Amino acid sequence: MGVVLCSPTNGRPLVPRGPQLLSDGERLWPVVEGIAYLRTKEELRRAVVEALQADREGQALRLLLADQDRFSPTSPPDTAALNTLLGAGQELTLRRAMALLNFGPVADYFTYRWSSPTFVGGLRLLELSVPNRGGRVVEYACGIGHFLRELESMGVRTVGVDIVWAKLWLARRFMGVTGTLICGDVETGTVVGPAERCTVLCHDALYFFEHKQSALDNMRRVAAGGRVAVGHVHTRLDQHRVGFAETLAVYRQLTPGTIEDDRSYGTAWFTAGLPTAATQHSSAVAWMEGDPLPTAEQLHFGPALSDLQQNPLLALGEVRWPTRGWQREYQEDAAHIGPYALTDLVADPLVQQLTTGSRQVGDLCEQERLSLYRRQALLNLPPRW
Repeated sequence: MGVVLCSPTNGRPLVPRGPQLLSDGERLWPVVEGIAYLRTKEELRRAVVEALQADREGQALRLLLADQDRFSPTSPPDTAALNTLLGAGQELTLRRAMALLNFGPVADYFTYRWSSPTFVGGLRLLELSVPNRGGRVVEYACGIGHFLRELESMGVRTVGVDIVWAKLWLARRFMGVTGTLICGDVETGTVVGPAERCTVLCHDALYFFEHKQSALDNMRRVAAGGRVAVGHVHTRLDQHRVGFAETLAVYRQLTPGTIEDDRSYGTAWFTAGLPTAATQHSSAVAWMEGDPLPTAEQLHFGPALSDLQQNPLLALGEVRWPTRGWQREYQEDAAHIGPYALTDLVADPLVQQLTTGSRQVGDLCEQERLSLYRRQALLNLPPRW
């Protein structure tokens, strides 16, 4: 069954009005490079629609690439940067593209997210909530598509929604995400019709939402009786500078699911175990709504991954920290995963063979590759990382 796009203003299904415009009967919504813009930023929507109607797709593209969210710590990219970005060829990397888009510290987060304990915690949340056959995942606040890429490598159908159009453009161009991508705000509408029972994911984002109840209600509608998986939701203990973090008591009022300590999902990834309940000391929480999956029906990441690459942060006997800020955040998260931290991983004999070049990734047997993938020594990086 195909994906139904819905208007964020009146909720009606959208119908084509030409190759790059959709209509809800009241307004036109633009589609640029296959990515629909369904946010209720009226001035931008109108400007992009007018550019498309005047056959100025390049202008429409630049308008969307320069759009940011309310928490962006940096200014939008200037004309020169966008010209460089759009004029570059296949040699352009994801990291350089994010620099040209002026993502600032967000670029570091996206560049090294594969190495974070919170990322594999999200993968474990997906393993417990996505069926291993015939599943579909709709991810809200999908960013540049880290989870979508992992899911698609396992044959899972995906839909990604984010409020920043440029992130979705990166997901398609550099991350190779093939599923439907939509720029929309789950706080104001689903933008996706509940076409079939599925798993809805929201990871490392809910604390940014000012209207959490509305967002969760919309996620439940899209899940259509399936599961809603919410991970890495900062509590007020975390001292996160932006967003709208709440107390554990408030989160318990928002969901019928069992509130769990988000850090325990990271440990559960490495041990193939289960998460533990949140406490008053939990700095971030997670939960799943809907019927739990039997163990035999759960997704298990790894075996289908054939193009794994060595973690670029690992060197002989040391970790190549990209920035002090990223190192500090990693070490705070890794304090709860014990011997599975990168600082311990560099001492592993097999990892040392890889870092010295005495063995290549292609020389590893499937079990070795799977083990090193689960430990974050091998990563599912995009070719133009």
